[in-house]
Amino acid sequence: ALIFVFQHTMDGANRFPNMNIEEEAKVGNDENEIDPQPTGQLLRRAKSMTAASGRDFYCHDQEIDQMIDECAKTDEDSSKTWTRMFVERFLMNKSWYFPGKDKANGPNLSRAYAYYEHFTLARYLSQDVSADHQFIRAAPGESSVKTNLYSPFFTRESTLGEFGIGVGLYFTMLRLLAIALILAGLINIPNVLYYTSNEYSNQDNISFFAKGSAICTLEEWVVCTGCTKDVQPGSEQAKRYAVSVDVDVDVGVRDSETEFALRNLCPRPELAQGMVHFSSLVTLLVIFWLLGLYEKQREVIFDEGKQTAQDYSVIVKNPPPEAYDPEQWKIFFSQFSEKQVTSVSVLLNNHQLLSKLVHRRVLRNNLKAYLPRDFDLDEEDLVRQHISMFLKEQEGEKRGICSLLCGCTFIPIFRCFGYFLPPDVIVDRFYEVKDEIKELLKKKYEVVKVFVTFETEAGQRNALDALKAGKLVIMGNLIDQMPPTTIFEGRVLHVEEPPEPDTVRYLDLHVGTITRYVKSITTLLLTLGIVIGCGVLVQVTRRNLGSQYSAYLTTAFNSIIPLIVKLLLFLENHPW
Repeated sequence: ALIFVFQHTMDGANRFPNMNIEEEAKVGNDENEIDPQPTGQLLRRAKSMTAASGRDFYCHDQEIDQMIDECAKTDEDSSKTWTRMFVERFLMNKSWYFPGKDKANGPNLSRAYAYYEHFTLARYLSQDVSADHQFIRAAPGESSVKTNLYSPFFTRESTLGEFGIGVGLYFTMLRLLAIALILAGLINIPNVLYYTSNEYSNQDNISFFAKGSAICTLEEWVVCTGCTKDVQPGSEQAKRYAVSVDVDVDVGVRDSETEFALRNLCPRPELAQGMVHFSSLVTLLVIFWLLGLYEKQREVIFDEGKQTAQDYSVIVKNPPPEAYDPEQWKIFFSQFSEKQVTSVSVLLNNHQLLSKLVHRRVLRNNLKAYLPRDFDLDEEDLVRQHISMFLKEQEGEKRGICSLLCGCTFIPIFRCFGYFLPPDVIVDRFYEVKDEIKELLKKKYEVVKVFVTFETEAGQRNALDALKAGKLVIMGNLIDQMPPTTIFEGRVLHVEEPPEPDTVRYLDLHVGTITRYVKSITTLLLTLGIVIGCGVLVQVTRRNLGSQYSAYLTTAFNSIIPLIVKLLLFLENHPW
């Protein structure tokens, strides 16, 4: 959620796809949040809506609890996961599986599974299945109409666009790549048959998975004049080298040494085998080129099949730092649209405030696990009193072996990173962060980005065409190179089509272009260094210990390097 999102809503906003504007004067989603009135500004937040039912994407805690209770009671077996049905029928009443089943304010497994299936897992609207079996995705917590879980086996490819263009393209390309590789394998069947025949080598005594490869089993020892043994003893290469020693029996001294090497007797590949390999390579290159063209077409199909705010909006990437008033932005962009501008969102560089709000939300959710439902978190004394009583009750309870082992091993490590904190520590941090937020709310923040949403797609296209400018014109603010009607407060605006709303990273919007490039290049160099270092280790292992151990090391690096690169990506900053 943004702290300062100034949105101007005109008549007809209810016709805007999947959007509904609700005015709020509080930070967050419940009645226990902080009133940001010291800023002197009013917060408006756009709520994401489902096109079919109008159910809010963001709900108050009480409403979410009501949804969970309703789903836990009314869900039919056909709409449940098999794990939920198994737990509810056989394990829920077992103390060894669910030790807290008799606690008055303890967790409820039925509600937990209902939340998992209706808020975490993806579901589709049962009543809106189209003729081509394309399932429309339901909003998390949808309860006004019947919904079902997506099937992992029978969900059509055209439906995957509901999860985003990237998801749809990924599975589309995955299927086509599988077909392309199968085709390449079929092309190489003549070579497989040749390598398994006696014409090349007898492969009866090798592994089944190695049959059909170019492994040669016909070998003989031959004299190798001038050969030297420069490999590690015991390695695979050392097994293909031998020395015979001639000893003078009379004097007991070495007379001469003869070096031998193990040579393959299999024939060299003929032109026919080479042409088969070449044909498969050319086929794959042509297929990849065609897949690139097909991917662009599928992207357009997925994009047109799912209308979002991106199709009606533009983003201003270099707004004046003091341009807070959404009314001025509305008047400026109204000249490009026959109908009105639907909304204007002004984004500020309040990343520190947003980080604290996110931290507070995490602490609040963790704290609620130790408090009764609908407990007022504004009453600090009552919260501390209740947590103190909870800790006293917890001290009298017996702890199991698993709890004792985890408390001595894993939990202390996780607590260093802010996980599994004791409730008294959570309370202290919660109110400390609350005071920090109050101080940050008093600061003044500059405008970093502006999102403008039109009533029609034509308005978006007209604005993009009219405000199109070269990079040098934008960087130099050459207002004399642009029509007067496109200048906003003495500035040439950098206007583009925005990303999808759910891809915007609000905590990174303040980071400059140079900083982003420097961090990206740094992570790239670190990644290249890791890959090169691992390659050197694999080569050294292969040379000294043999190909078997180098294969093990390669497999280990293939599993570890992606995890390391994923951690390195935290060093980068991307606005979306």
